[in-house]
Amino acid sequence: MARKIIYLSWVKWTQHTAEFFFIDYCIEHGALVEYWDIVALMADQDIEKSEIDPGYLRYISTLEEFDKLLQQPQYQNAIFVTDIACSARSSKFFRLLSKYNCKMISFGWGRMPTSVSSTPFWRRAIRRFLVEPINSMSLAIGLLVVPAYRAIKAISRFEIVFTAGEVTPLDSVYAKKVVSLNWRDFDCYKKVKLLNNKIVKGRYAVFLDQNFCHHPDARISNYGQSALNENLYKQSLNRFFSLTEEAYGIKVVIAAHPTSSNEKFEQREVYRMATADLVKNAEFVIMHSSTALSFAILNLKPILFIYTDEIKEFCKLTIFSQIERIALFLGEDIYNVNQITNGSQIIVGSPCIENYESYKYTYLTSRESEEFFSAEIFWRELSTLL
Repeated sequence: MARKIIYLSWVKWTQHTAEFFFIDYCIEHGALVEYWDIVALMADQDIEKSEIDPGYLRYISTLEEFDKLLQQPQYQNAIFVTDIACSARSSKFFRLLSKYNCKMISFGWGRMPTSVSSTPFWRRAIRRFLVEPINSMSLAIGLLVVPAYRAIKAISRFEIVFTAGEVTPLDSVYAKKVVSLNWRDFDCYKKVKLLNNKIVKGRYAVFLDQNFCHHPDARISNYGQSALNENLYKQSLNRFFSLTEEAYGIKVVIAAHPTSSNEKFEQREVYRMATADLVKNAEFVIMHSSTALSFAILNLKPILFIYTDEIKEFCKLTIFSQIERIALFLGEDIYNVNQITNGSQIIVGSPCIENYESYKYTYLTSRESEEFFSAEIFWRELSTLL
């Protein structure tokens, strides 16, 4: 057990992150763990330190610092675990890891529907190019970078790529071994469904907050959220929530995103780190495109997919497109909250069980992993490398 496990991530450490990556589980089983925060490198901004230091955190602000760390004897035999997809932007990290013959493990989970359109790919590509020519060209060039590096062996193969569901990430093609586990929410669902508790009194619907205007991903990936007016966004949603409450005689509560610090939607109840419990007992779910959708799928809850005028304008090819794809996969309608003027326009139907079941096994779990907890599978595979 001499080898260290180094988590390399562009996600700020929280207790939620530690559970997400099975860090606590590994430590409990005797592993030596470090968590390298490279948010500053990926987002080109100052380091935003976590509120709590678990004792194994390290912040890396320059590529030179990262390079020097990899050369230190204590890390030359380490196993690097990452949630970062190997892309043109992140290839600099993978080239350095490969340069020093580091063993790499990747999480290739959290996938969502990419396209269920009958329109040929080439037509969709042309349409996207006409809307965003610069971004489209940058994306096309970026798609060629990693295969080129792999062809000349500048980026090594992953020891293991962990996947959830039938859909497989591109990185799995370059893995020595592909292992199925469950998307993190599936395990949480299994634990919560056994509990007989209800944290909200009365009948309610739950909105799955995405910390939309301040999500850390927005600093790294150009999804368009930065162009949104936060006040206008919340005014639009609060108006929709009020119409929903009036139409269905329930209240709307908020499942705060783990990265949010002070999300308020007028006087509505806001709950943190309780999404699984909230969805379990909700009448229905309201959301944009959060991966917490999985809780609605697993609990067979009706879903209202919503967006605003600004989301469609500034996030047309990212968030809005994702909302469309998910809703189409599940056979659901989507609502522009700015066009809803009466509660009678909001229709909460019954979910299509066949579509929900298809989503479950495509993106959340597999027949071989659903009876196990992912931490057990992860540790079993990781132990073979230690």
